[in-house]
Amino acid sequence: RMQRRCRESGLDFSADTAVRIVSLLGQSEVLKGNDLKRFVEQSQQLSERMQDEMKRLVYFAIPQDKTQLLAGFPFGEIVANKFPSAEFDMAEAATCIAFERWTASVFHSMRVLEVGLTVLAKELNVPSDNTNWENIINNIEAAIKKIGKLTSGDEWKAKEQFYSEAALQFRLLKNAWRNHVMHVRETFDEQRATAI
Repeated sequence: RMQRRCRESGLDFSADTAVRIVSLLGQSEVLKGNDLKRFVEQSQQLSERMQDEMKRLVYFAIPQDKTQLLAGFPFGEIVANKFPSAEFDMAEAATCIAFERWTASVFHSMRVLEVGLTVLAKELNVPSDNTNWENIINNIEAAIKKIGKLTSGDEWKAKEQFYSEAALQFRLLKNAWRNHVMHVRETFDEQRATAI
């Protein structure tokens, strides 16, 4: 276990020393005499090597209440299942919160939203490649109006309301946060980044 922990932490020389200690322990059931002396010496060497190697590394501590951000589904399992192409940015947004990189968290959150915007555009046959949010949202709203003129009935009314609300939300999110973080207009603090 010590060897594995050392390797995971980049303490390769310490891991090699741990291997020697395990080998020594495997040679006899009870350590005595020279074997016991070698065990004590190598254990001291392991401690010293770990300290020397750890001086050359930088470590970050994450508060216990933020460790859950590094595992599971930070935006919820439903979102993860519905938008698998946003998985990277969902994880990055959560990791940035855990490491207190507030503005970076908002940046990745906006990339998660962009996946949702692209899915909405695709649903309405609106092109979304290499175009900005403003154009996509305008085209979504135009498509909703066009479909509304050609379609009637309760089924469309429910969809129309959903699509219209979604387009409105994307416009608000674009103006409130997306443009500001993407165009280097603003930085974000913990309270705002966590809320976003």
